[in-house]
Amino acid sequence: GCRRSEPVSGDLVRVVAVEHGSAIVPDRPGTMDGRGAWVHRNADCVRTALERKAFPRSLRVGLNADVSALNEFVARLCGDQTIPPASDAGEEE
Repeated sequence: GCRRSEPVSGDLVRVVAVEHGSAIVPDRPGTMDGRGAWVHRNADCVRTALERKAFPRSLRVGLNADVSALNEFVARLCGDQTIPPASDAGEEE
């Protein structure tokens, strides 16, 4: 998103390519297999990364990868601009 570099923390969320690169999804627990990319846990950073097509580039997948899960993630972020890390999220999902 913003292209700032910092250590992995609760302020970042990992995204991964799934289904052989056909979709890009948030990995809130940070435990999914495969190549991942980290982005700040706020709507502006995720939206900027989506607009720049940064996720397909860093995850080495095609530009036509499904990002609908990331769009839903941004919609949830927009309500509060930040969401709690998965360990604080409870049983919402």
